[in-house]
Amino acid sequence: MSYVGGPGFELYVPIEMARHVYLALMEAGRDLDLKDAGYYALDALRIEQGRRAWGAELGPDETPWEAGLAFSVKLDKPADFIGKAALLASKGQPLRKKLVTLVFDQPEAFAWGGESIVLKGELIGEISSVGWSPLAGACVALRLCTQRRCQPAACRHARTHRALGRTRGGDAARPVAAG
Repeated sequence: MSYVGGPGFELYVPIEMARHVYLALMEAGRDLDLKDAGYYALDALRIEQGRRAWGAELGPDETPWEAGLAFSVKLDKPADFIGKAALLASKGQPLRKKLVTLVFDQPEAFAWGGESIVLKGELIGEISSVGWSPLAGACVALRLCTQRRCQPAACRHARTHRALGRTRGGDAARPVAAG
């Protein structure tokens, strides 16, 4: 499974071989109509699949529980690891924040990330990552919200601060995947 959510490979080649490898791959993929894809396309696929990025949805202040990554934590390992005691202490405690996914309701609406999300005139968060989703036919965004503001009713009425940056479900946000 690749970072963008599908089968794939990441190639690491010496810089002096990069052009040769690129040309060989493009030639080998000619019959398959292989095309280049830029960073924004790859990032949009990541967001669409709910993959978190360091510095956006992940950082030193988020726990695996808040980021929806509890499945990746093995607290019963025989070996100790850095942060194990803190994770054990926080397990089962109320979350301070939670990762949610929002889908825009207007295909022409586009955001770049960092836009404020407002609920009933109150700032409740900001978009951490956003990209155009071919599956949704609209922008898909990720954000960490405080737990008290993560309730589905709150998300249904949240709006982004941009004029066209509303989310799917009328003029309301709808969490489509929560981690």
